[in-house]
Amino acid sequence: MASADLVLRWVYPPEDTNPDRRTFNIIQIVEESPEPVEMYKFQHPNTGTNTGVTIVSRKNAATQRWEPAIQIDWLSDHTANVGFGTAERVHMRELRKMKKQSSKCGPP
Repeated sequence: MASADLVLRWVYPPEDTNPDRRTFNIIQIVEESPEPVEMYKFQHPNTGTNTGVTIVSRKNAATQRWEPAIQIDWLSDHTANVGFGTAERVHMRELRKMKKQSSKCGPP
């Protein structure tokens, strides 16, 4: 069975609308289809600030409805707390932790 490449495209709003760079959509390009498949929306309405909240929604393929997926609470340009649909928030640093050496996942 041959495997196809997964092709994703980041689509930003037009520059003349003065959007925040944290506002964009991710679509999948499917070879046999003339239409791309919408996958994710990143929406950050606070233009021009290094703080604020970015809401990430994912499109449910079965229902074709947008569902909330992630909330990113920016503390500065490079650090944030992230929520995955629960009340618990995790600092971005926790998401980047190295795997344990004994883990079977990841590079050897």
